[in-house]
Parts: sequence; structure tokens; C-alpha cells
Amino acid sequence: MRLLKSLLYIILSICVLWGLVITVGPTLIRLSINHFSNNKIKIEALNITPRLTILCPKLEFEYLDRKNDFSLAGVANSVTLDWSIFSNGPIFTISVGSASIADYGSFERASLTAIGDGYFNLNEVEFELDLTNVKLDAVHDIKNISFGGTHELGSKHLSSLKFSANNANFFSPNLANVQTLQGEISDLSLYEPIHDQVLDLSLTANGLNTDVLATSIVGVDLSLGYHNHFAKLNLDFRELHSEGLDVQVGSSSSEFGINLISNEIVAPVTINSKELRFMKSTASEVNIKAERENEQNGAVYKINSSTQKAEINTIENYIAYFNNIDLFTQVRVIEEKTNSLVSGSLLAKIDTEPRMNVSSFYGFNLSSDRNSCAYALCYLENLEIDYEIQLSEELIKGYFSCKRTTCDSNSVAHIVKTTNSQVFFSSLSETNSFNPFILAFLFSEIMSGEKRGVGHIKNFLN
Repeated sequence: MRLLKSLLYIILSICVLWGLVITVGPTLIRLSINHFSNNKIKIEALNITPRLTILCPKLEFEYLDRKNDFSLAGVANSVTLDWSIFSNGPIFTISVGSASIADYGSFERASLTAIGDGYFNLNEVEFELDLTNVKLDAVHDIKNISFGGTHELGSKHLSSLKFSANNANFFSPNLANVQTLQGEISDLSLYEPIHDQVLDLSLTANGLNTDVLATSIVGVDLSLGYHNHFAKLNLDFRELHSEGLDVQVGSSSSEFGINLISNEIVAPVTINSKELRFMKSTASEVNIKAERENEQNGAVYKINSSTQKAEINTIENYIAYFNNIDLFTQVRVIEEKTNSLVSGSLLAKIDTEPRMNVSSFYGFNLSSDRNSCAYALCYLENLEIDYEIQLSEELIKGYFSCKRTTCDSNSVAHIVKTTNSQVFFSSLSETNSFNPFILAFLFSEIMSGEKRGVGHIKNFLN
């Protein structure tokens, strides 16, 4: 009988305690939150259900950290805190119907789940955050985001972070779209500024499309090392296609470093591509290394490249085919108030028999600064090119110029000189690299020019 009475007292105590939690609990929770947050968190009509689920129709918050110059303010609607013990460890779930955060963005629905590592070990918690219809000031909108990892109680770090996103639109609805995005971060500090942390990020994207030159990229893999505003990136993708430029790149990898404050590339850029197509021309096994050196009012870019095979075509005709091309080019850009002055040189060695060497010097004006040309149209003016092709002991030299942005017969000059026309074109034919019909046409054009000894001078615009 005593055992039964004890059991009934226990049940009664639990029922009374349960009733107190349901009736008095909302007031205690509201007072505690107001006290510990210094009234920075405001709760409206807090309720606790019989299964001890906490419901809050509306929650307003405002956080200000003057020391680190950080603020966070916003409103969350339909906030629910639920829990369960019927699993391998206790589970806590917070769901939010919709929320907006000032200067950051908003979302329609969110769910945060935290799972303890067993009933008697709450030192390590696994968490997962799911967001739906996210709108961010820096991104535009994302349909779904999932973010998960591990947090040790008392620690200021999150570890083994994994995230994914679906149907993300960047900057505007059609500027850049990613169908699926997945990534990992090994370690992230909660109380240390991002630029003071050393971050290792790996990222995989599929279905990357942009309205910039109608470009799409398939199978993107990105790894990033970040510290002190400097990011070193390794970028691989299976295929890139641009309808705007009529360019297709297959199976490529690249590496470069960038200063995220000035947006300047501060480490050598390396690009390796199995296949490259520009309009109707193709190249395979292309390797490129580019470096930048800052100068007063400008910069110098140095580019080395090697190509195993290249075929040059126009829309209608085959022009030439080459093996093993080594190329070096140097570009100097000097920025003025309204335009940029560009000059440079190009040297190419082509593995033909006999061997062919090509050199060129060029210069032109850009109607805007070099950074604007990366995302907007810019126009070339006062274009001048001096070039020279050496084959055996013979040379062909040329000069091309165009003084206006739109080149026509009134603004273009193109003059070609040969040292020995007969020998040069005979050697060119022996390489078996050029379309014989093209060679025959060029030979006849050169021979129709002004004869100078065994060579000729031809003005192609007369």
C-alpha cells in the first residue's frame, strides 16, 4: 500500500509540476530572457503546450557589439522549440516560420536540429540548419540551404562543417545561377573575425549558368585557403561553354590567389585545359601561367603558355594545324583619367619543319579602365601591330594599324614585306601545316606587290 501511495504522490507531483510549467513557465522564460539580454530580445505571447513545446508567435531581437563594431537586428515569426528523448541521444529542434535580419536578408522557413552524443554526454552536439527561400543582400536568393557540423560545449569553434544549396541566384535573378552547391569547411571560429582566421574550404557546384556572355559551367570543384584577406583558390571544371564568345573549354583546372579587399590577383595564375575551342578553332593540352607586377599608374602582365596541338579555322575555311606551340606575351597597362594605354609583345615558337618563330609588338588605347572591361564593353582605339615570322633564314614582316574603334578602309593600314618571297613560301609549304589553297592565294597576293630584289612589299588596302 505504501508503495502505491508513493507512486501516486510521485505522479501527483509530476502533474503539479507539469501544470506549473505550462501556466507559469512562459512568464519565467520571458523574464529570464529580458534579464539576460538586457531587454534586447522581445517575445510576444509565449506559450507552452502540454507536450512541453514552446511556441512564440513573434520574436524581435537587437544585438550590438561596440568592441567589434558588429550589430544584428531582426524579427522572427512562428518560433517553435521542441525536444525529444526517444533516440540515441536527446534532440532539440527550433523552427521559425519566417524571419528578416536588417542589412543581411530574410528567409521564409528555418529549422535547427541539435543532437547530443548519447544521454550522458552532452559535451559534443551535432547540429543541422535548414533554410528555405533565402534572400540575401549579397546573393539575391537561394531556394534551399542546409548547414551542419559539430560543436563542443565550451568551445568557440564549429568543426566538420558541411553545407549545400539548391537553385541559388547570385546578384540578380539571371546574372548567375547554380542548380546545386555543396561544400565543406574543416574549422570555423565563432568569435574571431573571418579575416583573422585560417580557413580551408572545398566547394562543388553543378549547373552553373550566367547571363554574362551566355556562359554555363558543368562540374565545378573549388578548394580555397583563406587568411588575412588573401584567398588561394584551386578551380576545376568538366566543361565551360559561352555562347556569347562562342567558346568551349573542356576538363580544366586553375590556381590563383586574390586579395579580397582590392580584388587584385596577387599570386601566379595557372590554367591547364585538356581541350579549348574558340569559334571554329581548337587547341588541346593547353597550359598557361600568368603573373602580375604592379607599376605606378598601372601593371605588367606576363603570360607563358604551351599548347600540344592547335587547329585554326574560320567559319568557312581550314587555315592551319600546328604541334607544340610555346608562347610568351607581356602586356603593360597604364591607366589615365578616361582611358588606359596598353602595349605589349608576343613571342611564339612553333614546332614545324623547318621551325617557325613569330614575334609581335602591339599597342592600343582602351576607352575605359581595365577593371570595367571585365564586365562591360570597352572599345579599342589607335591599334598598332608590328609582326615578324621567321622560317629558316627568311622573314616576312608586317605592320597593321587601325586608328578608330570601327575599322574600315579609311582607317586601316596593312603592309607586308618579304626578304625572299619564293623561298619563304616554299619553306612554308614544306611544313605541311597550312591549307594549300590559302598559301597559294597569299603567295599570289604577295607576288602582285612591289618587287624589291628577291622580296616584295604588298599594301593590302590599295
